[in-house]
Amino acid sequence: MNRIYANILKLSKKHKEDTSRAVDSRENAIFAIEALKATILTIETLIEKELQNDPKNTELLLRLAFVVQEVPIVDAEKSIKILDQILSYDSHNGIALILRVFFNYYHFGVIDKSLSNNLVSTKTEDAEINSMLRIAASLYYETENMTDDPEYETLLLESIDFCQDHVRNYQALAELYLKQGKYNEAEKLAKAALKNLVTSCYYNAKCPDPDITDYGRFLNEFVKGIYGLYSTKSLKTIYEEAAARRKLQTDPNNIKFLLDLANVELFDYSLNEEKTFASINKVLSYDPDNPTALILLAYRAILDKNFDESLIQKLTTIKTADPEINSMLLFSASKFYMNSDPKRREELLQQSIKEYPWHVYNYLDLAQLYTEQHKLVEAKDLKQQAFYNVAKVSTHDELYASFCDTQKLIDQDIKGIWLYEEKYQSLCEELCASHNNATLTE
Repeated sequence: MNRIYANILKLSKKHKEDTSRAVDSRENAIFAIEALKATILTIETLIEKELQNDPKNTELLLRLAFVVQEVPIVDAEKSIKILDQILSYDSHNGIALILRVFFNYYHFGVIDKSLSNNLVSTKTEDAEINSMLRIAASLYYETENMTDDPEYETLLLESIDFCQDHVRNYQALAELYLKQGKYNEAEKLAKAALKNLVTSCYYNAKCPDPDITDYGRFLNEFVKGIYGLYSTKSLKTIYEEAAARRKLQTDPNNIKFLLDLANVELFDYSLNEEKTFASINKVLSYDPDNPTALILLAYRAILDKNFDESLIQKLTTIKTADPEINSMLLFSASKFYMNSDPKRREELLQQSIKEYPWHVYNYLDLAQLYTEQHKLVEAKDLKQQAFYNVAKVSTHDELYASFCDTQKLIDQDIKGIWLYEEKYQSLCEELCASHNNATLTE
């Protein structure tokens, strides 16, 4: 057995290298995909050969079932047959039942009610497996759009009772309570789920080479949800939305709370148009010239590539007593001209900097424009000033720490004073390169 696992780890290392090549190089993508197939097929052959001598080796069967449904093979039918093979001699094998349901869910989108019932009736001595069995059983109600059925809530509550260290059970129940208007309960559940998130070593390039037959990765990511790759962003959005809606229950006309909720709604592309603009329109009904609301609207319009002339008119004509706000309004307006009118864009960016010279993105956008126009000295000076204005470098974790903190969004995406890690590194490299070139010229 040690020999086969050693071979699997060796092939897993090759699989990781091939995956990197497929992602990093378009020219090598086809070759890399074929190499991935070959690696998985080799592992499949190795395991099947071992199973000839030990056909009821459950661990190897589970590993085989997992690896054959991986990209780029994706033989889900074979995977399910293998899991059924395990269940034929061990009908209450918790892991096989969980994988059977989840593979059916992800590959075919269908869960059989009898299989769901089987999950509920299965009891093991492992509380964590019992918790996952309830999560798997709850998928039936999701696929049938029956999440209002009391049994769905019961399964999620039981899952949490069995194990308080997972994420998906808390998240699913938080989503249900958010939908039902139980905002306080939804906020608490989402907060608990966020505390249970851990980092996935498998997806970290600095970690040891993974074992691609390790079905535990799938359980951690998609069943427990603890790796955060299942839907970290939506989990944090649930938490923020529940918090904002809870606050609005006691103070329904509070502009700050409405703007925070608008920040969630505007960038949730799963919503219809009425829900997307519900809170922002409420703010504008109270205060048609609210600058923060207009900046958020402009941000969404730019993402949608919607050239909104009436919005641009407001952004460029409103004048407040705060020069920093005036600067952000002009900067937001400049974004609409990125691919159409460089002269108008330059004017707006220059005005933005003149109003308030302590932001970052207005300088960087004007530097980009001047670089395109081959005004390299002016571009360098603008980048240098932008560098001086950076107040904080934001990591990815900080970037996704809050989805309805409007001030944070403005600091990161409008002012740029909280500059993303990659952007900051790129700016440093550009300035160093400019300095080196200038030194060589001298």
